[in-house]
Amino acid sequence: GRPIDNIRLYVLDRHRNLVPSCVAGELYIAGAGVAQGYVNQPELTARCFVADPYQENARMYKTGDQASWSEDGKLYYLGRRDKQVKIHGIRVELGEIENAIASCPGVRGHALEQVEFKQNDRTLAAFIVLDEEGSIETIRQMLSDRLPGFMMPGFIIPVESILLTPNGKTDSRAMLERYADRISKRSDAPPSSFGNDPISAAVKYAVEEVLTVPVCRERDSF
Repeated sequence: GRPIDNIRLYVLDRHRNLVPSCVAGELYIAGAGVAQGYVNQPELTARCFVADPYQENARMYKTGDQASWSEDGKLYYLGRRDKQVKIHGIRVELGEIENAIASCPGVRGHALEQVEFKQNDRTLAAFIVLDEEGSIETIRQMLSDRLPGFMMPGFIIPVESILLTPNGKTDSRAMLERYADRISKRSDAPPSSFGNDPISAAVKYAVEEVLTVPVCRERDSF
């Protein structure tokens, strides 16, 4: 659709430049409907309520939504930006993985977070609240049957509850901090398919240095 009266909608790139029609960007809202900020959350307010570069002394709200303008001036909603991540160079839609997790029997609650060990070395951690009949091994098997290898979470961790922010959303930072000791770089990797001879070790080292990601995970392909 189109913005209502006294509201300005911008679709911007990561440098907050306007993007052309039919190009996806992040949706920002400005105008009379923009609030002052989040109550008692100055850090979140500073991150989401930013200066409007296209109107003097005005602010705009960073929505976290993806959108694009059509050539006839209509705005199309494309989904949440924070639901798309890049894993091993492949863009992954977290919603697809979350739906697969939610469809597994025994899942009472879940959260999916991205874990970054260093630049370009990322994986996913699935935190799952089980009911009495739930089994992590069963869930792992069902997900491996339903998802391609690059979408499979590197870590599937049973938890008692999903931590929430005051707004009722998953508290990603708190989840990763609380269970940091259960997330290590190599614990989800099966035994190496490389040999132990010097040539194999040299090839493995060279590939990891070039790609800046660990190799030898059977479910990963390059």
